[in-house]
Amino acid sequence: MRNLFNICLFASLLVSCATPTQPTGGEPDRSGPAILSSEPADGTINFSDDQIRFNFDKYIARNTFQRAFSIEPDIGIAYSVRWRGRSAVVRFDNALPDSTTMIFRLSTDLGDANNNRMKQPYTLALSTGPAIDKGEISGRVLNREDGRPWTEGIVLLYRHPIDYSERANYAVQPDTGGHIRFNYLREGTYNAFWVDDRNRNKRWDPVSEAARPFPVESVKVIDEQIVSLDTAYIAIPDTITPNLQGVGLLSSVRMRLRFSEDVEFEDGAGITVLDSLGQAVQTALPLYTEKGQRNVLYGQLPVALDTETTYTVSLAGITDRAGNRANADDISFTGSAATDTTAQRIIRNESEWGIYPDQPLVIRYAAVIDDSAVTDSLIVIEDEITHTGWDSTVVRGNLLYLYPATSWMEASRYQPRLWSPQRQERTSFDLKVWHPSRALPEAGTGLCRSTGKDPKPYDNGTGNRC
Repeated sequence: MRNLFNICLFASLLVSCATPTQPTGGEPDRSGPAILSSEPADGTINFSDDQIRFNFDKYIARNTFQRAFSIEPDIGIAYSVRWRGRSAVVRFDNALPDSTTMIFRLSTDLGDANNNRMKQPYTLALSTGPAIDKGEISGRVLNREDGRPWTEGIVLLYRHPIDYSERANYAVQPDTGGHIRFNYLREGTYNAFWVDDRNRNKRWDPVSEAARPFPVESVKVIDEQIVSLDTAYIAIPDTITPNLQGVGLLSSVRMRLRFSEDVEFEDGAGITVLDSLGQAVQTALPLYTEKGQRNVLYGQLPVALDTETTYTVSLAGITDRAGNRANADDISFTGSAATDTTAQRIIRNESEWGIYPDQPLVIRYAAVIDDSAVTDSLIVIEDEITHTGWDSTVVRGNLLYLYPATSWMEASRYQPRLWSPQRQERTSFDLKVWHPSRALPEAGTGLCRSTGKDPKPYDNGTGNRC
């Protein structure tokens, strides 16, 4: 009996020591992570250790730490990251430079296990010498058209002597008010400019990135004083082509394409796979882009590719929001033999902004719809009547269209309930219909009118907004 008790106790301890996860039940956690403390503390001088430590109030999605963490001045310090529960330990491969103020930043890219982002960036400043540098540079970035804060891109700061082919010594993103501030600067002369740093390499690529100077081109920093760059006004017509940066196969038929900026795709868009001679092998169907990561496009191939062959792609109907066509530029990849285990799920309601009485509800799924349960299990509640199935249902690739029999009736309320194979349950949608008696939606809501054409709430089901 004692042995049995010991075995049970040991098993209980194993369970309690398993990988920590967020508790289930109750309201979902929507608060971002916060830093409880750092080791050493902010403002430490004569620092000589080979590591620093950040202590968080919750478990962090570790892949977000790499994106969020940066060291300034950027002098190529190599480091590794180890995790101790809710703490991240950054160990330096080499000694830090002598008598230098070092700045360690965590941006709002940092997220927890529930994908909640940190609300405010965090800065840890310390010195390997007897004092912390206290020079500051401030400025502001505004939209030239309307004077509103410009929050996109970053401001790069170089210390003289300057080599613009190298990474900037410092970089900062404008806050929600368009303000920028560089702290803990050593005395000296600096140049700063705003750049649309699309590839996040902290240097300006004139071929693919826009840049704007500040009215004050060079500033001289004096310790414990703030100098101003004044205000840079940004007005940039988007003529930059979205470039394909990588292609990966998540399975034998599922593609993942990463672009230099957010992309959209038109009805009839395609991803044509080319062999080494430039001949078309097959064409993949663009499926969707994820909310919050619109520069990544998922696609589905009709059949598997040869795992021993190198391929490239040609793109058609894929653009950025300004209509610039995407460029593939000889990005190569090989086929995959991995079995496709994609869980079919609902990605989004493409008609969430509303439709007109003769238009369909459009639902986008994660993969090509080949499961009859998706259509056979849907129901539509019309007032007090429950329709099992819906006669006017059309499937096109990974899009499900629910057309009205003739038109959606103004006096009726419709609630489609669509089947999600991944969750093994139905998801309800409230059908918003814009009838002539209702006020038309404002511009930018997704409902468009074209002269001489029917109004469209979306661009052929792709979800592109007006």
